[in-house]
Amino acid sequence: MVELLFGTSITLARRLALLARFRTAALLLAWLLTRRLILLAGLVLVRHVVSFHDNGSESAPVPGTKAAIRIDAIM
Repeated sequence: MVELLFGTSITLARRLALLARFRTAALLLAWLLTRRLILLAGLVLVRHVVSFHDNGSESAPVPGTKAAIRIDAIM
């Protein structure tokens, strides 16, 4: 008799608990992925800035270096 009265509410409670676990897992996964994507975007930006500044700093080769010797050989 008790099972007939409370069977539906027990089943509903189990389903809600399972749904809450799935929701928690989905939110945790989304948080971790978002954090990794932000970190990855930051690393890509830093690498781009460092690469850009390294390439822009070479205005003229230093005399006596391999780059200066190569330019002298070409001329």
